[in-house]
Amino acid sequence: MISLGTGAIYLSMHDSYAPVMIDTIHNFAHCLSDKWYHMAALLTCGSAIAWACSITGITTQMAMAELETRQHEPSNVVFLPYLDGVRTPHGNSQARGVFLGLDRAVSGIDLIQAVVEGVTFALADAGQALSSEGDTDASPLLLGGGAKSLYWAKLIATVLGRPVRRAVDAEAGSALGAARLAMIGSGVGSVQEVCYSPHSEAIDPISNLSEQYRQRLQEFRSMYFASETFSRFPRS
Repeated sequence: MISLGTGAIYLSMHDSYAPVMIDTIHNFAHCLSDKWYHMAALLTCGSAIAWACSITGITTQMAMAELETRQHEPSNVVFLPYLDGVRTPHGNSQARGVFLGLDRAVSGIDLIQAVVEGVTFALADAGQALSSEGDTDASPLLLGGGAKSLYWAKLIATVLGRPVRRAVDAEAGSALGAARLAMIGSGVGSVQEVCYSPHSEAIDPISNLSEQYRQRLQEFRSMYFASETFSRFPRS
């Protein structure tokens, strides 16, 4: 599953302990017996979009509605979303956000699109790190407040190159999980009775944009390594 909140997590469940070689992937025992999970983490997700909206004066709701109507190609601007550093996969607390490709024609909504895309590319990096540890998921489940946006769900599917499932009432996922754990812990029901899969809808990649986003993802990855020297500068 992928949870899109202030930060983001990309999580893979296991029925037994499986060691990891990448130290920026968390390896935790689940609260349910005999379950484990690997977790990649993004420090900035919705918080980066909120920041972009605050400096452009465009509300998040207006921005997502506008982007939904113009989802036809990647932004001309590329954004590294590391406003608070990066955990998975680079483990670099000194990394910072970068815009590349600015000119006088760039609008506020162009910047917000670049930020949403940058976070999505960072999710693809997290997914690649999980894949290198043997974690695979043909259709990850999207949860969290960000999953309310159909535009973003389509973008994630397109960048990942596979369908995703968007949970119905996705923003309530954390509260629902806590309630389910309370039910199990108090003996109201068994794991099998309480922990059924949430209702979800399938979101397919936008096929005519897949190659453009594949190329832009490679540019995004190159951009991080090109900016790594800057991240080493002392900070006051």
